[in-house]
Amino acid sequence: MHRFFIFQPDVIDDEKVLIVSEELCHQFFNVLRFKVGEKIMILDNSGEEYLVELLEISKKEVVGKVLEKRKNNAEAKIKICLYQAIQKSPEKFEMVLQKGTEIGVSEFVPLITKRTERESLHKLPRLERILKESAEQSGRGIIPVLKEPVKMQKLLEKLAKSSEVNKKVVHVLAHPEAEKMLKDVSKILADGVEQINVYIGPEGGFTEQEIESVKEADFILLNVGSRILRSETAGIVIPALLTFL
Repeated sequence: MHRFFIFQPDVIDDEKVLIVSEELCHQFFNVLRFKVGEKIMILDNSGEEYLVELLEISKKEVVGKVLEKRKNNAEAKIKICLYQAIQKSPEKFEMVLQKGTEIGVSEFVPLITKRTERESLHKLPRLERILKESAEQSGRGIIPVLKEPVKMQKLLEKLAKSSEVNKKVVHVLAHPEAEKMLKDVSKILADGVEQINVYIGPEGGFTEQEIESVKEADFILLNVGSRILRSETAGIVIPALLTFL
């Protein structure tokens, strides 16, 4: 069944949906060629989903009747926030966004480290579209958030200034020489954790200074095996493993 997130000026309530946005009307009328009586799923990006029967379809307006409203159950119980070092190739970061959304990542934060070769993202509308379409395709009820790029050093300074340790948030940094394995992390996740912040380095990895700094900040350094993963591979595999745990 086709799934669509809608935003203003499109509206939905417990009884009906009204779609007037040009892009969606074009998609319904010209691309997908929906017929009256067909059923679709509408999502309002709050975690609710609506089973809708189409009543009217035109180039300028689509009207549907809500048959059922229910809570989407595809969101992970523990929120995963992925701090992904920005890769030199934009396509690699796009792949992380797409696959990370399918896996269940709730929030993406582009990370700038000592060895990061780019410090900004390009084509933000394209990246937002990737997140939306991936969330629709994978059956999610909420589109992940893409935050502004943040420097690793500034992030660590902010954590150091914080007077309270939030035990509900765990910081996990992928490092091939770390001692802790997945089984060690699983024990920690069973103790009331609500959010995991996952940090993935650039192609050249984190520097020794960065590793020492995160150790002082009580990060968990995680080793996922004897093979060295590419930055984009780690950004997909490690959130998937943590979601499974």
